[in-house]
Amino acid sequence: MVFYFTATGNSLYAARELDGNPVSIVHALNEGNLEFSDDAIGIVTPDFGSEMPDLVKEFLSRARFTTPYFYIIMTYGCNKGNAASPLSRNAGREASG
Repeated sequence: MVFYFTATGNSLYAARELDGNPVSIVHALNEGNLEFSDDAIGIVTPDFGSEMPDLVKEFLSRARFTTPYFYIIMTYGCNKGNAASPLSRNAGREASG
């Protein structure tokens, strides 16, 4: 299961390379059911000025993920920034939301 947020289409392209039917984070938030379970769950999102987009932060804080393998892929243009740094402090913790 792959979730994505995209502004220009780059993250959608990457998400489709991983999963033929990725789920829009916007759509998932609007649907309201934010409990997900799968063998692997991924998030594909752009790096917005060295920050994760607010909508993606909201999704990560509200959703509950039950999976043995959780990953995040961030796309960027020419400078990667440090947008994923807040995620490193949660490394090794069970993916539960």
